[in-house]
Amino acid sequence: MPISQNNQFPADGSKYTILGRVSLSTNASSKGAAYSLLLAEAKRIYPNCDDVVNIMVDAKRKTILWSTKDTYEMTGVAIDYK
Repeated sequence: MPISQNNQFPADGSKYTILGRVSLSTNASSKGAAYSLLLAEAKRIYPNCDDVVNIMVDAKRKTILWSTKDTYEMTGVAIDYK
């Protein structure tokens, strides 16, 4: 089950172009806003990207002995406004 999700596209589909899906895995302890990291990854893959919508965030926890590592798996759809 996702931690959070925003499954809404902008209402008027004639004002944007869907570029494709983008995914990012990051440490839960990393600094910076998660959306900013996902948008930066989308701009790296799709240089014309203006926004990321339909965002889903999943948390994963890996424990080995006494060490625990939390990561966030983020996915969204990159769009380019016309």
